Amino acid sequence: MMTRPQATPTRPRPPTRFPAVTTAPWRAARHHRHARSAIAALLIVASLVGLRAEHRRNDALRDAWGRSVTVWTAAADLDAGHVLTGDDLVARSLPPAALPDDPATDAPHGDRLVDAVGRGEILRVGRIQGDDPAVDGSRVATGRGGIALSAPAPHLELGDRVDLYGLLDGDRVAAGARVVDLTDGVPVVTVADHEIGAVIRAFTTGDVVPVLTG
Repeated sequence: MMTRPQATPTRPRPPTRFPAVTTAPWRAARHHRHARSAIAALLIVASLVGLRAEHRRNDALRDAWGRSVTVWTAAADLDAGHVLTGDDLVARSLPPAALPDDPATDAPHGDRLVDAVGRGEILRVGRIQGDDPAVDGSRVATGRGGIALSAPAPHLELGDRVDLYGLLDGDRVAAGARVVDLTDGVPVVTVADHEIGAVIRAFTTGDVVPVLTG
């Protein structure tokens, strides 16, 4: 009787061990990326805010210095009470930032200086006055009289100077009349005392026509 050889027992293999995998470095890298993105976004927002502020400052400077306003200056040293003529005036174009609050932008021909001014000084509305102490009709200068015209004159404004002409004959009956009131559009003008009679006669024979002169 034959016996079978017994099989040599085999040892079980130890289980294969793999190195442990951790997610901590990956999470840290993702956190750093998010942080960098947030910082970059904040820098972009800050840059945009700075650019807008710079644009606003530039706009303000452009408004103050870019535009020009024509004003009138004194051609020479002038005393208080001096009546301005064309030889006394020089027009200049200046930016608003270089101007006082009330520069004279209309040529003040025939107006009187309240205070003395120096050569090159910008004439100011508050330091000059017309031949009438007030242009609201409440007072009329000595040697002049106020006359209301017969019809509205929408092309006229307070302070305008006009010559008056007879409607029928076309003769000039008053020169340099100043508009001092516009009630319902009807002008009240001041004329020299010696011209009042001619204006009244022109009214009685027809009418007068105001012609704007300044």
